[in-house]
Amino acid sequence: GNLTVTNIKSMPSKDGAPRFKLSFSDDHVGNFRVPTPHKKQWASDLRFWPRQLWGDTAPAPSDEVAKGSLRFRFDAICGPEQSPMIRAQWIEAMHRFGITIIEGVPEQVDAGRTFAKAAGGMPSLPSVHSEHGPISLRGETNATNIAYSTQPLQMHTDNCYMSRPPSITMVHCLLPATEGGGGNAFVDGFDAARTLHRQDPEAFDLLSKTRLRFSDIKPDWQLTAKHATLKVDEDADVADLKGEMPPLKQVVFDSPTRDSFGDWDHDRDVIAVEHALLKYERLLDNPDRWLHTMLKAGEMVVVDNHRLLHLRKSFHGKRHVVVHYMEWDALYGRWRVDSGNHLATPAVHA
Repeated sequence: GNLTVTNIKSMPSKDGAPRFKLSFSDDHVGNFRVPTPHKKQWASDLRFWPRQLWGDTAPAPSDEVAKGSLRFRFDAICGPEQSPMIRAQWIEAMHRFGITIIEGVPEQVDAGRTFAKAAGGMPSLPSVHSEHGPISLRGETNATNIAYSTQPLQMHTDNCYMSRPPSITMVHCLLPATEGGGGNAFVDGFDAARTLHRQDPEAFDLLSKTRLRFSDIKPDWQLTAKHATLKVDEDADVADLKGEMPPLKQVVFDSPTRDSFGDWDHDRDVIAVEHALLKYERLLDNPDRWLHTMLKAGEMVVVDNHRLLHLRKSFHGKRHVVVHYMEWDALYGRWRVDSGNHLATPAVHA
């Protein structure tokens, strides 16, 4: 019952890959191939592919979103004609640019959920935030939340008041505004942060280290969480940045739900923080950085909610969109299989 290793010996290999032999106390012998070192093993993983920042670093990919390489068919991702190759290309486009348009989406409230489960759903990791999706936005006259009204929404990321804001937002259009308006604009928060870092490194540093509170207060609940505005990727290699912006993991920004008064801290330089926020907001609000969309019925915009911010213009008449959420972990997991980059289990030979 107490199996122990009695001997370890390196073995010759025809393919040059290191192998070793383990001898056990029950006289069993196993030959093992040495696993690939961690850095080499993950070097080609999509998470480490470069992102194409846009707004200042490069022009917004307006043509690609309007009629080009950032548009994908619903059926190619999750329908009867689904293609693992096209699905992998879609996930790669999402990683690079942070936004894509899905065409031919069935005009059903749950179509986004169907898409999310096929695109990245895993049994152990729900791809949809079921507790907050679907959310139907119809432009209510007496809405208590501005998102449900016909009024404009300023640049923001979704659900900042949650401890783990969803990483991907999907907005499915069932009915465009019947009397005009209701278009969306998007801005690359990482690119704006790069500009801020270049113009005012101290302001960038302050926003990356100061955690601010966000709250969503309703008669029957209060959601609240604290986040840094610019979250630096702790796993990134920052040893040789040479003055460049450290890699970012997430932007958290939403002025209407930022609870400055409810989280007053007299030990913090509030004025300096507000000035840093204002500088960043001015970059986000520069229309020259924006990418504009006007969704048609049967279209769905998919956005990296940890990187891109979005606004909605006011509208008139009836309008119906449905919002779903999913997670990057699910998409990366799907991509590794669809692209053939999943890791094989190390072989063991008796």
